[in-house]
Amino acid sequence: MFFEFKHLKAMNMGYFEHMLISFNYVAILFISAIKALIHSFIPDLFEASTSQCIVEIHNKLESHNARRL
Repeated sequence: MFFEFKHLKAMNMGYFEHMLISFNYVAILFISAIKALIHSFIPDLFEASTSQCIVEIHNKLESHNARRL
């Protein structure tokens, strides 16, 4: 292999598993960014979406980290 991924070893995770999980975070953050943009123009829409995104990502990270221990 060309690269030795220390992060993957530390997380006890395969390359494609890590990639799929990362893509999931990208999707969550992308949707959250769109909602935040809409909220900036129309403040009554998506009032709590950023907070919900933070909680969702935090819970997913905690879940992934707990499975790795």
